[in-house]
Amino acid sequence: MGHEWRPTWTWETTLEAGDDMKTIELSAYGDESVLGLVERDSLEPPLDGRLRVRVEARDVNPVDLATRAGAMGNIPNRPFPIVLGWDFAGTMIDAGAGLAIGQRVLGMIPWFADDQQQGSYAEEVTVQPGWIAALPDSVAFAAASTMPANGLAALQAVEAAAIQPGDTVLVTGASGAVGGFVTRLLVGRGKTVFAVASNDDEHYVASLGAGQVLKRGAVADLVAAVKRFEPGGVDVVIDTVPLGPQAVAAVKDGGRFVTIQGQRAPGAERGITVTGVRVKTDAKQLAFLVEALAAGRLSTRIAGVIPLEQAGEAHRLVGAGQAGRGKVVLTS
Repeated sequence: MGHEWRPTWTWETTLEAGDDMKTIELSAYGDESVLGLVERDSLEPPLDGRLRVRVEARDVNPVDLATRAGAMGNIPNRPFPIVLGWDFAGTMIDAGAGLAIGQRVLGMIPWFADDQQQGSYAEEVTVQPGWIAALPDSVAFAAASTMPANGLAALQAVEAAAIQPGDTVLVTGASGAVGGFVTRLLVGRGKTVFAVASNDDEHYVASLGAGQVLKRGAVADLVAAVKRFEPGGVDVVIDTVPLGPQAVAAVKDGGRFVTIQGQRAPGAERGITVTGVRVKTDAKQLAFLVEALAAGRLSTRIAGVIPLEQAGEAHRLVGAGQAGRGKVVLTS
């Protein structure tokens, strides 16, 4: 299976290269109108071991919308103006970490864990060497920018699930970016996968290789559907939505439940092990993921491409559910 990176729609960009860089800055919490285009001086060479990257593409993640709206609360060490953005793909401005100037890379800024002021909604970023990996020429910047946070979350969830030979696994949210990656990673390891698809997205989820595709609906109905195939429940649920405590009912006694939102992990019951995963940077895991993307073992979907300067419109489209299936990517 090849990686599906072509967008369903694109907008023309008017950004031009120069001595300055464009950033999208959050001046206050609120709707998309608080995102403003600002021109700043290009970044100076870092003195703390970080490296500069010229960003060509970055995706719009739900956490960006939640942060912008103030749903995450006041963030320590982040005075306004704030630059959002976790994922990016681009080229090295500095050499380091075995990467040459001009080398294509992708990476993830651990936005909440790091106190630097700037995310990836900018034409240049500074990063720790452990946040990035080399990007093959065969993978477009737009496709690469959708991989880091979602791919790492998926891989870390799969590893936390400690899958054993013969295990059956239920993946919620398989139509989404994290759930789609989880499904492909499990299928690639030869596991029996039940995957939950959004309405009218069953064909796509089936194309990921899931053994059984289940329709999204009430959690009780989903649990009942699972138990028609596995009366005692599945060995593992990887909950990427997350559905939360009700979904634990799909796990057999003594099974395992993994959620990608650690702060919302349900309580344990019936001897079930519950694990919450919060995505972390990992350069080796990122290199594994991008190699799998380049080889076609993982796939990604892009709903559309829009220029960085119109990030507010991108937020509006995503928030209103008007962007379509897949990720919206902001390009420089």
